[in-house]
Amino acid sequence: QWPRDSIDRFVLAKLEDKGLKPVADADRYTWLRRVTFDLTGLPPATKEIDDFIRDPSPRAREKVVDRLLESRAYGERWARHWLDLTGYADMMGTSNNVYAEFAWRYRDYLIEAFQKDKPFDRFIREQIAGDLMKADTVPERAENITATGFLMVGDVEIVEPDKAKLEADHIDTQVSKLGTAFLGMTLGCARCHDHKFDPIGLTDYYGIAGMLRSSPSTHKIPFGVWSLLNSTELPETPEEREARQKREAEHEKIIVALKAEQSKVTAEKKAVD
Repeated sequence: QWPRDSIDRFVLAKLEDKGLKPVADADRYTWLRRVTFDLTGLPPATKEIDDFIRDPSPRAREKVVDRLLESRAYGERWARHWLDLTGYADMMGTSNNVYAEFAWRYRDYLIEAFQKDKPFDRFIREQIAGDLMKADTVPERAENITATGFLMVGDVEIVEPDKAKLEADHIDTQVSKLGTAFLGMTLGCARCHDHKFDPIGLTDYYGIAGMLRSSPSTHKIPFGVWSLLNSTELPETPEEREARQKREAEHEKIIVALKAEQSKVTAEKKAVD
């Protein structure tokens, strides 16, 4: 009576060979805790536990799963695994504490992609060439451009004095990410030699690298040996522009107040000293 489908019968056969019996189904509380951790990485709240335990309907479990899949926490948990593939960080490079001020936009794009259940083929195209894709609306155009952050986030040594090396190293990072994330293969080795086992040669590597080089990613700034990642101003709707300008005005007031407080505290410290 235990099997529910054909696969269960194979599992049961192996268990019986070993003289074992299937474990009983998890109780409702244990099931809720497991599925909530699996989908959101968080434990269920007390109210969620009470609501589920008291729900006698045959669709109680389905309703829980639907609620979790629609939650912001689901997108945050599963986008985190994709961020690991991209080498995402809020800093640029490893030798200086340089803040990657726009990286959060790509992070939020990923969270939204998982929450909206974006088709995977579309997901791939947007991250490699979103800026070249047709968009029907201004928000869609902004989203497509933001998706190309895939090629930009990661370890970029922007204080490298040898700019040719900086460019080659960043392209190498991009090629490696394309291989790891979309092909499940290591392409970076072919920067120096043909792969020994996989059918990837130097010509493949530099063919992809040449394509990426046609879209420069960094530029030197007139300050020592420093460079910066290229950035693009995102298109806005009139409503978005008005909301942004309102937030900027509010933030400017906060900054003025903080500076006034800083001046006051500095004067008090001087008097104490």
